[in-house]
Amino acid sequence: MANRIKELGGLSVSSGSGSPVEGIRPGNPLQSGTTGSNAAPTPSDSVEITPYARVLTDLSEAVQNSPDIDPARVTHFQQAIDAGQYQVDPDQTATRLLRLEQDLGETQSE
Repeated sequence: MANRIKELGGLSVSSGSGSPVEGIRPGNPLQSGTTGSNAAPTPSDSVEITPYARVLTDLSEAVQNSPDIDPARVTHFQQAIDAGQYQVDPDQTATRLLRLEQDLGETQSE
């Protein structure tokens, strides 16, 4: 299942391999007895983050920064309903519900 998120510049988000870490490279072990400001820095382990994990991080930030409710949109629909101008297309509603059900089924089978 792939989702397009407008806040991410149209990048696609899919389940991928499911592993956010691509690889871990061990560094040199810490040497005991080297303390103080004269000690040379010792390399440490490094982690490579997959592009999938980066997209998920960007997606998470976009969701956190988006408002829960769009007041202007709510007002628009309230006025349309009150004026009797809001029309529901049952075919479109059914199509979108079926698509959602299919997407959820794909997610559960992975």
